[in-house]
Amino acid sequence: MDFFFVIWGGILALFIFKIIKHIRDATRLRKDGIKTTGVVIGSKIRWSRTTTVHPRIQFTTQLGDVIEVEGYTGISIPVYSKGEKVTVYYEASNPKNFTLDSDFERATPYLMLFLVAVMIAIFIGQHFAE
Repeated sequence: MDFFFVIWGGILALFIFKIIKHIRDATRLRKDGIKTTGVVIGSKIRWSRTTTVHPRIQFTTQLGDVIEVEGYTGISIPVYSKGEKVTVYYEASNPKNFTLDSDFERATPYLMLFLVAVMIAIFIGQHFAE
């Protein structure tokens, strides 16, 4: 049974690391990145055990390059409508490294951390209940 907790603990630790890295990268881009307005040009549906909808965004860099990217955060229903304008922060040297500036994009990683913390509490509670 302890092996089960070691494996799941490692998976959760990796997941937490990725979420924190995403939060730090997005915060850095909002602080140091170039701000522009993008347009939602559609959605990308990812099919797996759960289906998620990610916005496809198009924006123009300061150099005039048109960039098309797919949003990182997706849920089972579209959050953005086609044609909707969104604020984009991107890295000058790599415009495909970007973040959207919306309440949804800011809140989602923290919600994921909360859910992971609940899962950890449940696993610990189960372990000590035995």
